[in-house]
Amino acid sequence: MRNEQATNFRNVLVSFLLSCAFLPSAAAQTCGSQGVAVQVLGSGGPELQDKRASSSYLVWENGQARVVMDAGGGSALRFGESGAQMSQLEVLLFTHFHVDHSADFPALIKSSWFEDRKRPLPI
Repeated sequence: MRNEQATNFRNVLVSFLLSCAFLPSAAAQTCGSQGVAVQVLGSGGPELQDKRASSSYLVWENGQARVVMDAGGGSALRFGESGAQMSQLEVLLFTHFHVDHSADFPALIKSSWFEDRKRPLPI
């Protein structure tokens, strides 16, 4: 079972990384219930005037949230608005730890408690 989980995780991660090459076209579409999709939760920077949530991307696999990459300011709100559930996530990844990529990390982790997540969330 553990090898199957590792294989599934690896497949999701590879799909995410490959999807990044096509991010502009993937972001323009809605996330479907089949296959892999990338949803942009935030694409702003640390500036307050850009009127966007900071960097964060959500990878969906067959209609379930699987990977969050970065958790910039405003991304926890966008995560909630997306309908995703912390209990479905396989991993939370960071490109780096500048504040515009990590500010909402505590809010996402706290929301796991409210969703009664039963398993560890790899970071």
